[in-house]
Amino acid sequence: MFNPLALFNLVGEGVKAFAAHKMAKVEAKRALELQALTQEGDWDTTMAKASASSWKDEYWTIVLSFPVWVVFYAAMTDKPDLIVRVKEAFVVLDGLPEWYKIALGVAIAAAFAVKKIIPMMAKKDG
Repeated sequence: MFNPLALFNLVGEGVKAFAAHKMAKVEAKRALELQALTQEGDWDTTMAKASASSWKDEYWTIVLSFPVWVVFYAAMTDKPDLIVRVKEAFVVLDGLPEWYKIALGVAIAAAFAVKKIIPMMAKKDG
């Protein structure tokens, strides 16, 4: 004889099993995300510790700020030819091979322990 209560129980058990399966997938995904964040944090911490005794970030800060200082100096001393030279230098730098610009970007990003710059550069090119 057909028992509607048994069918209801069977459907209920199926829904519970489906929900448990979905919850397990969500928890596994969260665990993987947490692991990735932990590894990312460990990498950042390791790079910060390695950079503590390094002068790379100071070097690149000076190099990257140099054009700003030259332009500021040129504006303050009324020497527009210096501003033109800085602009020309950037045009020359822009003409360098792509592999060199990428390598330079990676070196600068590593000096500052900034690993997010590589995806940003990839988006810019793509």
